[in-house]
Amino acid sequence: MIKLYNHSKVQDEPIRKALTWAARMIGVPGDIYVKVTGNMYVKGKFAGLAFLGYPRVSYLQNKPRSKWTNVWCDWGNNIGFVEMAFGLQPPIAKRELNEARYFLELALHEFSHILDFRTGKHDDTPRNSAGRRIAHDKRPCELRAEDRVYNTLEAKRNRERVDELVLNLALAIEEANKV
Repeated sequence: MIKLYNHSKVQDEPIRKALTWAARMIGVPGDIYVKVTGNMYVKGKFAGLAFLGYPRVSYLQNKPRSKWTNVWCDWGNNIGFVEMAFGLQPPIAKRELNEARYFLELALHEFSHILDFRTGKHDDTPRNSAGRRIAHDKRPCELRAEDRVYNTLEAKRNRERVDELVLNLALAIEEANKV
């Protein structure tokens, strides 16, 4: 089940459909809490974040840090949280269609991390032979996530549904940008 906290101007329904489809295609069971914002940066970093358990409900409700309460969520260890933003575009993307496709790819990527967390395959600090951390793009969890995204998007049985979701999301983004 996707619990959506939408803080962007884009309508909830196209986002919810895309996120639900992405979670089903990756095979993530259980609840996933997703915070979608409209700004270009997510906690000072590009793209999205996936983590297992977040302590403050007011963070998901987009309250300013000064108004955060110290109420800890007792949702268990198996709840996944994903934070994503619109306005994220690959360097060559200039249109809503590319932004929508990138958003869908990002959702698949982050849900893949949630699946790794839940199955115990995610390694927080993989090290090379010299004891240094492996570069982000070469970590096993990142390679698995990219493989899952590629296999999901390129499967013939999914192409029509992917195109439909991307088009609906792009229309919603375009409508939100007009306002």
